[in-house]
Amino acid sequence: MRKTLLLALVGMSLCAYQSTAQNIALAKNATASSTYAINPANQANDNSGSTLWASDVGEDQWLAYDMAATHNFTSVTINWTNQPAADFTIETSVDNVTWTVVGTVTGNSASTNTVPISGSGRYIRLHTSQSISFGAYGVYEFQVFGSIASALGANIALGKTAIASSESFPATNVTDGQGDSDPGEVDYVGQCGSNCSVWQSGGNGTEWVYVDLGAPTSLRQTIIYWGFFRASDFQVQVSNDAATWNTVHTMTGNYATQHTFDLTGSTARYVRVLSTVPNAGNPAYVIFEIQLYGFGTLPVSLSSFAAVKQNEDAKISWTTAQELNSREFIVQRSADGRSWTELTRVAAQGNTQSTTNYSVTDNNPGKGVNYYNMSANNFSLFTPV
Repeated sequence: MRKTLLLALVGMSLCAYQSTAQNIALAKNATASSTYAINPANQANDNSGSTLWASDVGEDQWLAYDMAATHNFTSVTINWTNQPAADFTIETSVDNVTWTVVGTVTGNSASTNTVPISGSGRYIRLHTSQSISFGAYGVYEFQVFGSIASALGANIALGKTAIASSESFPATNVTDGQGDSDPGEVDYVGQCGSNCSVWQSGGNGTEWVYVDLGAPTSLRQTIIYWGFFRASDFQVQVSNDAATWNTVHTMTGNYATQHTFDLTGSTARYVRVLSTVPNAGNPAYVIFEIQLYGFGTLPVSLSSFAAVKQNEDAKISWTTAQELNSREFIVQRSADGRSWTELTRVAAQGNTQSTTNYSVTDNNPGKGVNYYNMSANNFSLFTPV
């Protein structure tokens, strides 16, 4: 009797849903650098094609919206009057003070521009720098598309151990909860003396600082707050042993003091910022804060899972790299990948940082295709009342 064994790993799926695109800036609070006649900023997001915002004369102008909460932006559309901008940027901000460029257009002559962007913040603005002929600008509608950001929960890096390649100011300052986005705070060591809550490297070559979360964690996002001495080129890396690192984001030519990176899909105990090139020849790197947000700590870090045919049986084996409060593994079998029957349960190690190998044998697999999955349970602690 011939049997085919097909391994199926069943785990958590993360799904995102997006509804039909709509202008999320509609009727939001609008401000502008200037206004000409009776054409105020709020006429650029009133959903009317006949009203407009008009700037006064001057190349450097802006039109901004307060979205009232943090949003993830995907694109903008600008419907110009006969006074479009030749050069402009789209910028986002968390505090209406420090702005990050997320889209750039140069040499424009169109009356409508749709600009794909990727960024987040409470504030978003259209920032012009060069007009075509009139020295001023007119916008019928400045539309913004995206969605409100989900609550990130607690900063899981707060109070965690931080280690660096070198230190003029200690690495532990990047996880102390101070010195992130406060616009009133000074942004480099020379201004705040010995009381700065920053990590400053000892040099400006290749330097790094990492956060130890204490256990493998399903990661969601990191926010890095740089000081004046920031890196031009750097990488965000993850690891489970602080020896072998996987690069998940690479940045070159950086000038910004704040970066937000999506870490969805990464499971790691350690998160590292590896700086390789300083900005403008600065003598060191300075980071105020590294914030991390996740989906939760995993009880098991799984290295492998496999099913192998052995004569008329099937051997199911798996290896864990480390376990945290793990209780047992449940192995199941299915003939169609939809309906599952429990095959056996195997006691786990509980807490270990060492590699552990497990295996079970299915002595009676079904005819044809057999699917196997394995799930892990951890201990729950109860207090009687």
